[in-house]
Amino acid sequence: MDATTAPTNAPAEFEAAGGNVGCDYVPAGGTDTYTTPDGGPQLICDRVEPVYVRFTLSARGAATKIDHVGDASCCSGDMLTAGAHWTGGPFACQVTEDGVACTNAERRGFTLSRTGATAN
Repeated sequence: MDATTAPTNAPAEFEAAGGNVGCDYVPAGGTDTYTTPDGGPQLICDRVEPVYVRFTLSARGAATKIDHVGDASCCSGDMLTAGAHWTGGPFACQVTEDGVACTNAERRGFTLSRTGATAN
């Protein structure tokens, strides 16, 4: 199993095996081009097929599902294989053959794959 840890103070991107799901980690304070809604860190994950969908996740609280994404653009970053584990700031993601399952510090999060897009 591969494990990847992003620096907590720098943006990071990764892509799930198969290229259908990609995630962007935004550190607390945001980036030069994006400020997170609450000023804290944020994880943004997009699924391309069968229908484009996005989840956003803050350090605390439930994930937000966005069905109509205005700036659809996916995927880039390190390609992680099924079984890989990614962590960045308060977020942890498990990569599966279908996509990713991610949680925050409160163990709230989402599962995003070809067959589903659910918050937990």
